[in-house]
Amino acid sequence: MIDLINKFSTEVIENNGSVTVTYCHKSLTGYCEYKIIEVNNRFKQRGLILINTDMGDVIEYIHTHIPLSGEKLQEVNKLIRDHSLHLACRSLTLQKVQGLHQ
Repeated sequence: MIDLINKFSTEVIENNGSVTVTYCHKSLTGYCEYKIIEVNNRFKQRGLILINTDMGDVIEYIHTHIPLSGEKLQEVNKLIRDHSLHLACRSLTLQKVQGLHQ
């Protein structure tokens, strides 16, 4: 299933305390939006919380290639969340590393 998600181009944008991962493939689109949270304990930590998503086109595209039953649909939803979270975290990490080199 991941190979079907990878057919979509992705863009990660950080704006006003949130990160949006956008998926595009031909006329199909989808997005996952995360809120950036910061916790200041002994160590400053950042986290992401999924606050909004519209991945209907992506799920429909996958469904046209692999029929999705209830269990498979849950697998796809988790795969999309994991994939978008990975991209969002990687983007924040790259920004942090680039900031250290400036």
